[in-house]
Amino acid sequence: MPRKKTTTITDRELTFMNIIWENGEVTPDDILKELELHGTAISSGSIRNILSIMMDKGYIERRQEGKAFLYRAKVKKTEAGQSMLRYLLEKAFDGSESQVVAALFDHGRIPKNELDAIKRLIDEL
Repeated sequence: MPRKKTTTITDRELTFMNIIWENGEVTPDDILKELELHGTAISSGSIRNILSIMMDKGYIERRQEGKAFLYRAKVKKTEAGQSMLRYLLEKAFDGSESQVVAALFDHGRIPKNELDAIKRLIDEL
């Protein structure tokens, strides 16, 4: 049975997006080289397929320069993060923001500087 199509970003797509956000514009070969630097083996055909899926989802766009295609993000990193958080909020926490916050604090490993930043954000709200 084929996998259910999703509009949310997958782990592999997020890896690609991080490479694109970091570099601005990339070719499939740029992605291949970056993945190889981190010990990830993937074929050029798979990279092109994933890029095509990401274009269909609206995360990236491409332009042709000579014979090569250059890919760039259509969404900002913050927008993608907010979308992923909304998805997680609905799927894992039944839409409860307080449950998300409680889950963050449950493990008890939040550094003091992060706690101070969270307190400032709450005060600003």
